[in-house]
Amino acid sequence: MKKEVNAVLYQLSTGKINTKEAIALINKINPSTNTQPINKATKLKIKIIDKSENKTINLPPLPFWLIKTLGNLGIKFSSIAAKHSKDMDEHSKKYLAKIDDIDLGEILDALKEHGPCDIVDVISEDAVVKISTL
Repeated sequence: MKKEVNAVLYQLSTGKINTKEAIALINKINPSTNTQPINKATKLKIKIIDKSENKTINLPPLPFWLIKTLGNLGIKFSSIAAKHSKDMDEHSKKYLAKIDDIDLGEILDALKEHGPCDIVDVISEDAVVKISTL
């Protein structure tokens, strides 16, 4: 199941599918019946390792309700700012309007249902970034 979810998230990141299609595909993935029931994920954990400076940054796990609240607040403020900004170009306004269409709650609900898993695992020469659900 983890591989299937990661494949859907990869398609989303490359632009092959949009967020609504990704949510639908993730919701269609059924865990095998041989496994134990999975606890729902409740938090998002971010870990950054900077190999060049030998530093590790462990951000505290953020509960989904906090991410949803702050994310929706940011989306609302961005749409208000776009309407009242005279200096913003049309290109930026177009992207802010697109962000306004994103339903953050649906994305987080889909992540909750699939239990703890790694969402992003980026490894480069001098850094590692891991984002996972707990």
